[in-house]
Amino acid sequence: MAGYNTFNFNLDKWLGTKFSHEKQITLSVYQLPNLPYDNRDFNARNKAVTSAKTKRKIDTSAITPLLPAIRAEGHLRWNQVIRLREAFRKAIMEAREEKLSLPIEFNYDESEHVGERWYFLLRDIKAFGKPWYKIVYSLVGDQKSVFDEGFKFKFQP
Repeated sequence: MAGYNTFNFNLDKWLGTKFSHEKQITLSVYQLPNLPYDNRDFNARNKAVTSAKTKRKIDTSAITPLLPAIRAEGHLRWNQVIRLREAFRKAIMEAREEKLSLPIEFNYDESEHVGERWYFLLRDIKAFGKPWYKIVYSLVGDQKSVFDEGFKFKFQP
């Protein structure tokens, strides 16, 4: 409703600047009528707006103390993704240069503060139909593969 009244107001203003008074009277027949009331006149609207503002303030106040921690966590995750992407690109380049066939395993060490090593297996699209243990078995060959509870695999001769 506010948009409707705003449109009519701007149309009246435009007609007033572009046409003479006689022409405006002629064109007024084609104009939509102004509504007799405004939505700002209703008490329920004011209550809803006030309630929404109060709720936003409460929600914002609840999260504001946590913003530095959220930002730090976001930066940590972003940097992890960058390191993973770099390790992935390095593995792809090595596979291309050495003409290795997929699947190939690669890993990267997370920073010394985290102390984690992430293991990955690059597979081609055709390998997605096979179960993961058959792919690893075909990758390992004669070597034994030992799986821990987290399904991270380590190769032992």
